Parts: sequence; structure tokens; C-alpha cells
Amino acid sequence: MKYPHLIHATISSSNPLLAKVNFKVIIKSLSTNSQECVLQIKKANQNINLLLKTNMGAEIIERKFKLCDKLDRHNKKDVAVLYQSLAYNFAGVVQYNGNNRYYINPERSLLTMPHLYDIMIDESIPTSLDRYAVVNSKLLPIDNTDCLDHIYSKSIDLYSNTDLYNEAAMDIIRRYCRNRLKELI
Repeated sequence: MKYPHLIHATISSSNPLLAKVNFKVIIKSLSTNSQECVLQIKKANQNINLLLKTNMGAEIIERKFKLCDKLDRHNKKDVAVLYQSLAYNFAGVVQYNGNNRYYINPERSLLTMPHLYDIMIDESIPTSLDRYAVVNSKLLPIDNTDCLDHIYSKSIDLYSNTDLYNEAAMDIIRRYCRNRLKELI
């Protein structure tokens, strides 16, 4: 830096310029240590795709992933938020693997990539979908919630609230989530 005495502080925030369908960095990171883990995640998502074709399948997803509200399988935005939330279970762990970046809830830092690998390849858990649901169930209490909120409009309302002391403002990924949700419009 040419003039360090002129700088007191800096702020940085990131916003994706282009939404991508898959998280290649996350997949690469996961596959570096466990190709089988990536395969199981892929199978779980394929199962979700199949289940979303029927109302009974949507009910299975509601139960397994402990959704807060009924899943409207025809609402593309709600389904997109569901997929994003499930993907973020892995993306968050990969991004902050083992470091204590979760200052509000350091317990989240205790769930590391090896834990995810172990769950996703655990053959005592019958299916890849069940394993995917176990990962979600591990993160719900760490995130201080009993259920996974997948409703698009609720997410937009939460992250649009500009009050400094609201629930979303306490979340370090507030801007990131709000911008990602806006991309779905």
C-alpha cells in the first residue's frame, strides 16, 4: 500500500455477479478427500428431484428435512431455496472448515468436512437421501432452529429488514443470502 497512514479501516462485501447452477469449488473441495461423498450428495439430490414429482414425495421431503412449512412442489422459488439451503449445509462447512469464523455460534465450526464425509458414506444409514437429511439435522440445532425454512417470501422479508438489531442482521451472511435470493427472481 502506497499511503497506509491514510487508511483507517476498510469494508468488503461480495456479491456474485452471475449465479451458477453448481458450486464447482465446493464439489472440487469435497471430491479432493472423498469422491464417494460427492456421489452420495448427487444421488440424494436426484432422489429429491424424483420425490418432487408427487405430493407424497413432497411430504417425505418435509419429514426427512424437517421443513418448517408445507412444501409446495410447484413453487419454483420455494424449491430453489430448499436446494440452496441444503447445498449451503455443505458450502458453509467447506468454506469455514475448522476455523472459528462463526463468532455468534462457534459450535458450527466444530462440524468439519471429515464429519460430513463420515455421514455421507455411512452405510448404516440406509440411503443417500437419509444421509443428506442427517447432515441437515446436525446443522439445525447448531443454527438454533428446529426446522428448515424454505419459503422464498419469508427469506426475502427476513433479509430485506434493514433494522440493525433484527435476526438477519445478526447473521454474518445476511447480504450474501439476500443477494442470492434476489437472483432467483
